Amino acid sequence: DTQVVGGLPKHIQDVGSTSILDDKDSNNDGVAPETGFDDDDKVRIRFDTTEVYSAAAGQSGFKRYLVDVDNPDPATEVTANTNIWTSQGDGPHTYSVRVEDKVGNKGAVADVTIVVDTTLPTISSVTITGEDGIDNDWDKDGNGIKLTANGFADGTGSGFKRHLFEVGSAPDWGTDDYVTAVGGTYSWPADVGTTGDYTFHARTVDRAGNISSDSVTAVLYVDEANPQITDITFPDQ
Repeated sequence: DTQVVGGLPKHIQDVGSTSILDDKDSNNDGVAPETGFDDDDKVRIRFDTTEVYSAAAGQSGFKRYLVDVDNPDPATEVTANTNIWTSQGDGPHTYSVRVEDKVGNKGAVADVTIVVDTTLPTISSVTITGEDGIDNDWDKDGNGIKLTANGFADGTGSGFKRHLFEVGSAPDWGTDDYVTAVGGTYSWPADVGTTGDYTFHARTVDRAGNISSDSVTAVLYVDEANPQITDITFPDQ
């Protein structure tokens, strides 16, 4: 929109896009948040303009961005298009921005909402199901093992994303062994091992990228040895 005000064209420049940049693993737990969620209180917001001011066209030029959080009439002055906001607390927060030129013209307000969730989700237990389909701690060959995480809870947080599973005394928490349904059953993809005991670990991840502590375990005992009879006796008649 253009109109002459004070001898200069009034050129209203709108924000072209507003986006959340904090989509990385900001708390270094190995899991990144989904878009629209964050797992700490530092949120990076970027806003871009779609038009460029032209001195030849008589436009006064960019002066500043006006930004704010949870305020539909942003008034905080910044000049960079990437800003870090801190200490907003858990819950949804709306970040608003508009552009102002050198003669005071202001564009329309653009906004983006992010849900901050710094609370770890929890699960209560992990169930091991052997190849025969019976829930127990024993298996005859370590094949066909199924795992189920139970009792997911996240309070008023961002909600469930996935359950993670690993085995061994020092589990490597990658993103290969998981299910994406609450209470979903995961089929362990390989032979667990020969005769012995194996500790399985389960953790859960919410949409903000918080991961539960590594405290829920269950032990599987593999017994590949055939039972033997060593002696036969005849009871006295």
